[in-house]
Amino acid sequence: MTELSRRDIDPPEASGQPELSWELWLGYDLEQYYEYFTEVHFLVIDAFPDKVMDELTVMRRWMAFQLRELRIPELLIDAADNAAADIRRWTDISVIADGALKRRRNAIRDTFELLLQLTRAHVRRNRRRYFDFGVMLRRVNACTIMHLTTPTLPRAAHRAWPGLDEEYRAELWRSCSTLVSFVREDETINPTDPALSAIDAKFRALADYLESRLADERPVDEDFLEHLQAATFSAGLSESVKAAARLLRQERPASDDPETRP
Repeated sequence: MTELSRRDIDPPEASGQPELSWELWLGYDLEQYYEYFTEVHFLVIDAFPDKVMDELTVMRRWMAFQLRELRIPELLIDAADNAAADIRRWTDISVIADGALKRRRNAIRDTFELLLQLTRAHVRRNRRRYFDFGVMLRRVNACTIMHLTTPTLPRAAHRAWPGLDEEYRAELWRSCSTLVSFVREDETINPTDPALSAIDAKFRALADYLESRLADERPVDEDFLEHLQAATFSAGLSESVKAAARLLRQERPASDDPETRP
C-alpha cells in the first residue's frame, strides 16, 4: 500500500490543492459496497469483469486498512472484507431464488450499513462532512448510472421489479437533495477543515447547481455530468462519472438480445 492519504486505485487527478480527503474516499467506498448488497440493479448486470475485480481488490484492502486505523472492531472489518471479496457470488441473480442466500445478502447489507454509521462516528469531527460528501457523491454517481442503464435492462427484470425507471429517477433526485443538505449543513455541527478548502468550494458549486436542477428535475444531460465530474475529480475520483458519460453518449458495447439474456 502507499501512504495513508493515498490509494493505488483511481489516483487523484491534478487539482492544485495541497491535500485530499481519505475520509471522503472511505465514505465513497463503503457506500459503494453497501449498494452492491442492496440494489436490484447489480443483480441483473454483468458489472464485475476481471479488470474491475482487480481494482476492487485494491480498494477493498485499502478500505480494510483505513478501518483498522480508525479502530473499528476487527470482527466487523473481517466480515465486511470477506463478503466484499466474494462480490460476484452475492450479485449473481441466483441469490434471489435462494431464500437462505437472499437472507445472507441482506445481512451483509446490514453489516455495511452499520459500518457506515460506526465509521462516521470514528472520523475526526472536522472531517466528518467530507465522509458524508463521499457517501452521497457515490450515491449520486451510482444513481446516475442506474437511471441511465435501467431502460436497457432485460424485459424480465422490469417484469420482476415493475417501476424500476421511476424508482431510480426518484432516488437520483432524492440523493441530490441529500448531498445539497450535507453541503449546506451548519458548520458549527460539522466544521470545515481549512486544508480542504478547495474541496469545499467544489462541493458548494455542485450544491448550487443541483439546487437549480431540483426545481424541475430535468433529465440527466451533458451539463449535469460535467458538474458532477468537477466535484468528483476534485476529490480524486473519476471512474463513475466516466462510465456515466459513456452511457449517456451510448458508447456501450452491443448487448445480447434482452429477451434471451438470463
